[in-house]
Amino acid sequence: MSAASPVATEAPATSGSRVALAFARAREEGRTAIMPFVTAGYPTPRRSEEWLLALVRGGADLIEIGVPFSDPLADGATVQRTSQVALSHGVTLADSVAMTRRLREKHGVSIPLLLMGYFNPMLQYGLDQLAVDSAAAGVDGFIVPDLPAEESDELLSVCRQHGLDLVFLLAPTSTDERIANVAQRASGFIYCVSLTGVTGQRDQIPDLAAYLARVRAQTSVPLAIGFGISTPDHVRQVGEVADGAVIASAMINFLDTVPESEQAAAAEQFVRGLRGDAPFPPAAGSTATMAEPRQSRDESPKPAAEVSETIPSGPVACRGIRGATTIESNTAEDIQEATTDLLETMIRLNDIAPEDVVSAIFTTTPEITAAFPALAARELGWTEVPLLCAHEMNVPGALRGVVRILLHVNTPRSPAEIRHVYLREARALRPEWGYDDAQLTDILGRPTSPATPRP
Repeated sequence: MSAASPVATEAPATSGSRVALAFARAREEGRTAIMPFVTAGYPTPRRSEEWLLALVRGGADLIEIGVPFSDPLADGATVQRTSQVALSHGVTLADSVAMTRRLREKHGVSIPLLLMGYFNPMLQYGLDQLAVDSAAAGVDGFIVPDLPAEESDELLSVCRQHGLDLVFLLAPTSTDERIANVAQRASGFIYCVSLTGVTGQRDQIPDLAAYLARVRAQTSVPLAIGFGISTPDHVRQVGEVADGAVIASAMINFLDTVPESEQAAAAEQFVRGLRGDAPFPPAAGSTATMAEPRQSRDESPKPAAEVSETIPSGPVACRGIRGATTIESNTAEDIQEATTDLLETMIRLNDIAPEDVVSAIFTTTPEITAAFPALAARELGWTEVPLLCAHEMNVPGALRGVVRILLHVNTPRSPAEIRHVYLREARALRPEWGYDDAQLTDILGRPTSPATPRP
């Protein structure tokens, strides 16, 4: 494909972007910028934020936040697995943007945060709206592996309008023409793939000198190398020819071997090790006696009692979570099946544990009499949760065959972050909270009975 014409928009102010400044700061300090990767929603929505905050404390210069997608063609087995788990929790592109906003507003994260995602969800979201919402949330830019530079004009234009960097990928097989095309459009940095293949942990990385020299000959934009970067020695090799190193699978694989209660501390120590500030990899039990945490460049020193505490995920409050679905017929089997699907979806999308639930109210339209829908909660192990079943008002013309749930849950989520759920024909009641059959199957990770219109 021939090189495309330049985009007819104002050129990006690359030198002043938060991303470019992060690379410049690392360069001034004589080191390679460290850019870890976290999938939004893995292992759970709450813990992915805990991991990310730990990476900031460990000294990450930038962070790449993966947006879950069902067909991540550039990713290897590890990142694919994290994406599938995050999808089972119902995490979307909108959730990834909201996560960035929380990190900025609640936790004061100031380092660059970039969303790595595939183009289809962005198109579905709407490129203009995505740029507006992302800029407002504090996103610094996008990495889109399946978007060639030649087809990027529309997204590039809205990114430039809203001060966002659009990061392009190059590979060792990229032609000089392709490199020139990317160099013409690049801002923030260029993501240089270390090899032909997909992401994944590797023992060695290839000699990158000739490849990076071809890229450097056509641009002064910072260059970061990813795919296979796994150790401090790899970071050192990267620093000889480029400005930054992206680390994903190796860190995820390591954290998956650590007990849940120690994962945040281990993530912090992992980044320190990559920077050469701590042993690598972190030894078993070393996370409990880490070196003194690195202070944010924007913070004054804190008392020792404060720096050792884990950054909280936000104040806990009792929130109401609503859900509704419909049954096909007034039988105990149909009531149990529909209620279970609804309840499990509410649990997954809101990361609810039984001990978080204060109470649950189940209501049905008057003609549903074959079984108590609350039995679905008992079957899921909610033996200590107060449950109540009731009939609703018999309003003429109202939708029939409806099961509704109102959960009262202790959660750190704000009201705007609560995920209400409407399934089957009940989607017509609140379309903005509706999930179709395909989405439901992805969320639950199992086949579900399709919605059948009632006569």
